[in-house]
Amino acid sequence: MDSSNKEHNAGYIQIPQIFYCYATQKPFEECLVCKKKLLESDTPYVIEKAIKKYPTYTAKDVVSEYAICLACNAEMQNSLSEYSKELINTYFNQRVDLMSRRHKMLKEHGPDIDAWLTNCLIYQTPVTDISEYQIYAYCEGSYLVFSAMPFMISGRAIEEIAEQLSPETKEVLDDFIDEHFGLPPELKELLKNRKLIHL
Repeated sequence: MDSSNKEHNAGYIQIPQIFYCYATQKPFEECLVCKKKLLESDTPYVIEKAIKKYPTYTAKDVVSEYAICLACNAEMQNSLSEYSKELINTYFNQRVDLMSRRHKMLKEHGPDIDAWLTNCLIYQTPVTDISEYQIYAYCEGSYLVFSAMPFMISGRAIEEIAEQLSPETKEVLDDFIDEHFGLPPELKELLKNRKLIHL
């Protein structure tokens, strides 16, 4: 779909600031893995952000964030163990119908991004009651697309998934952090201990 049609389609909006890169305060410009330019075409990609809030402060920490094109995302998914892929799929399929949610959310809230991210996808816990969570968006070029995403997942759900992943998958995810987040060892450990999951 070209840009002129997207402007008039309720399923598309310009990428909202909540999914901007924290460091630049602008939309992500390239894929974390292959460095493909994301905004210059209709390249499909996913944005993932992990956020931590502090009970006595209004400030939030962006623990990790990145954009990854669908080709690299698929390659990453394929590197996970079959056990872990089946576990993740079963976990979501048993708890939420993403397409039904999409239709319901578009009907009731349209493209109000806050409404899509205000409750945990799995437990419906309000984001105001959650200290750690991850948010996800599917984008094409400079547009966010309302599909199965966007959604927010609480730390509780993330831990449930992470604790059941196979050792092989945990190693793949640790290697992903090592390779793509140029962090000193103590910060790498902190990031790994956040039990991030890649969807």
